[in-house]
Amino acid sequence: MPCKLNFLLADGSIKILCEIECLQNSKNEFKENFPASTSQILTTIWNNVPDCIIQIDSEKINAHRSILSQHSEVFRRMFEQNGMIEGQSGIVKIDDCSPECFKAMLEYCYTGKVSESKLEELSEDLFAVSHKYQLTSLKEICEHFIASNISIEKLHKFCFIIYLYGSSILEEDKSIFLACIKFILANRNTLLRPDNEKWKNLKIEFSDLTHRFLESMSNPIEKTNSFKNSPFKKCSFIPPLYFIFA
Repeated sequence: MPCKLNFLLADGSIKILCEIECLQNSKNEFKENFPASTSQILTTIWNNVPDCIIQIDSEKINAHRSILSQHSEVFRRMFEQNGMIEGQSGIVKIDDCSPECFKAMLEYCYTGKVSESKLEELSEDLFAVSHKYQLTSLKEICEHFIASNISIEKLHKFCFIIYLYGSSILEEDKSIFLACIKFILANRNTLLRPDNEKWKNLKIEFSDLTHRFLESMSNPIEKTNSFKNSPFKKCSFIPPLYFIFA
């Protein structure tokens, strides 16, 4: 006798019905199967089997081409081009960054983290070096940290940073630019007084930028508080193990 299969549809596909029961407050418990975290593994590799050297003054810092190339397009091009000395020798000489700052950048490349103490000490230098080597996520972390520490004493420095790096941080969703606008708004009664020397000097030295501030202040800015969000939650890090063991 022919068998009727109710779950077999006319087009030949199979219909499967199932019931799912959701358990409240259930937790999955896992045991760690790895002897160490990815960052610990990468840190161990960093310290023991380097294949390139970063030379800053008389100090030599161990690193890996694959790690640097994954995070930085600048380093990738540097190591891939056979005509460049760095690609042939594996020695990269740097003269515009302190060893401490470059080590902090490397720490981020290997672990995906940068300590708050390093940010407090080196945030502006880290911002500059991450801009130079195109480490976008680290640059954003530094930018958020810098923006969260604005004061009347630092306003001139912030204007200089915006002036120096131009369009890369002049967009409306960028933290330093927004921090300046919010600070000026909050202190407009004293800062924008005609007899305020600090504001007068800013207008002379950064006339286009101060005009941009005032222009932006006259429009609603929905994202003014965006720099308060933790940059550590927003920036992602992809462990570069496959580059090492490929």
